[in-house]
Amino acid sequence: MIQQGIALLPPDQRTVLVLSDIEGLSYEEIAQVMDTSLGTVKSRLSRARAKMRDFLLERQELLPKQYRLESD
Repeated sequence: MIQQGIALLPPDQRTVLVLSDIEGLSYEEIAQVMDTSLGTVKSRLSRARAKMRDFLLERQELLPKQYRLESD
């Protein structure tokens, strides 16, 4: 299900999401690799994660809030 959601993302968001959440690159490293600004990386990643969350919620594939790890 996650792979399906990632495949539906726009290419720029998909790339940032994969580099960050799968490959483990820092925001700065992603900005370098993609030859873009740090702010652009952050906004694309935020949008990609929101789209993934919505995609998974629609398919009832996201854990209820009480079972998720807190971030930030």
